[in-house]
Amino acid sequence: LDSGEYIAKGKKCDGVFDCLDYSDECNTDCDNQVKIFSNITMFNLACVFGIISTLCNLCVINRGMNRYSSLKTATAMINELFILVVLSGDLLQGVFILLVAISDKYLNKSTCKTQFEWVTSNLCTGLGVISTLGSLVSLYSMTVLSAYRAHGAQSMKIPQDKLTDKNKVVVVVCIGAIYFVAAVVSFIPLTPYLESYFVDSIKYDNNPLFVGILDKEHLTLVIEAYYGRMSRHGFSWNSIGNLVNDMFINVKVLGKKIGFYGSNGFCLFDYFIESGNPQIWFSGTVLTSNVVCVVIITISSAFLTMLTVNSSNVAGKNNKVLVARNKKIQRKLSTLIITDVISWVSFFVVWLVHILDVSSTSGWCSLFSVIILPANSIINPLLILEEDILRAFKGFTLCLVKFTRNLLGVQHQRDRGIANEFEMREKHCRVRYSLSHT
Repeated sequence: LDSGEYIAKGKKCDGVFDCLDYSDECNTDCDNQVKIFSNITMFNLACVFGIISTLCNLCVINRGMNRYSSLKTATAMINELFILVVLSGDLLQGVFILLVAISDKYLNKSTCKTQFEWVTSNLCTGLGVISTLGSLVSLYSMTVLSAYRAHGAQSMKIPQDKLTDKNKVVVVVCIGAIYFVAAVVSFIPLTPYLESYFVDSIKYDNNPLFVGILDKEHLTLVIEAYYGRMSRHGFSWNSIGNLVNDMFINVKVLGKKIGFYGSNGFCLFDYFIESGNPQIWFSGTVLTSNVVCVVIITISSAFLTMLTVNSSNVAGKNNKVLVARNKKIQRKLSTLIITDVISWVSFFVVWLVHILDVSSTSGWCSLFSVIILPANSIINPLLILEEDILRAFKGFTLCLVKFTRNLLGVQHQRDRGIANEFEMREKHCRVRYSLSHT
């Protein structure tokens, strides 16, 4: 091999790193070259989706903050506040997709030999927190907004002119609770007290005794071979680190732990955990709660849609403007519901397929991170900006038509001018010819 080391031929390209420079696995003969995006199409989609999501959400958030003070009723203010919270979560998801694409392209973080540097980096952990926080904030706030709208429609309350002190407290508590719960779920895997539960393996740099990534079972066998048989009860990662460090004289051996967000190359919340891994209960609980939120959103929105349709049928006989407006609102809500259902229910279905070992889901990570995950973060702001986009498109179309007509008109006049000049010259030649023969 490139390092001058010798290993059994069968150990080459077996998925286990035996050489210190990883040349037994990171070479042209092995089909395990790590890349975040498997092809250029996925990378381009990530860039486009990340840019669109980030810019659109920033635009809508800025517009919403500017128009908040002009709202006349308390209901409109509360709706606008929760919509801004939804968009803040969508913005985080857009930023996540964009940063993952930048890391893959320009930081060279996902090659075979740098894969462990990538999954153990603070950047990977930070991206995992951003993605999880954004998706949960968006989902939780949409759940609260849907339930609030359904409750308000059922009670048939007359809209208040301004927010009362009680309403302000309730709104602040709800928004604070949304961010708090989402942050707790996002940061739980990083808690040092729970690292025995969330840390899968560890990586020691430039140490010939520990090559590649090592799980707790492998390290325990090495420690027992060095120190003799030991009790494995309560073997924490800190105790393993101390024992490993004591094996070397005058050298401090530091390992980099591969945690919950580093278990996959995308630095996402790991829903596709192996069935024997104890982390499956954490990811399964979070995913189940997300599906419950989607169910609440669906039921609340369906109830609100029925009330809207009924009120439109009653008032629509004399007010066609109201009917058109209600249909437009209903269409937007239906689109939001469909995207939420597709995102989280599909996650849940694939998760069940994974834990039941019905089929392999190893190749689904890029699809979910690039297509499914940012779907809501793109569609939500585009729905809000729909009228502005249509207005801009119509203006662009009119300008293009006008420019084309002017261009054709100029060309037509130029052609007529050339034809007239040619006709005048022809007449002049005829006159000269007739005069020369008289």
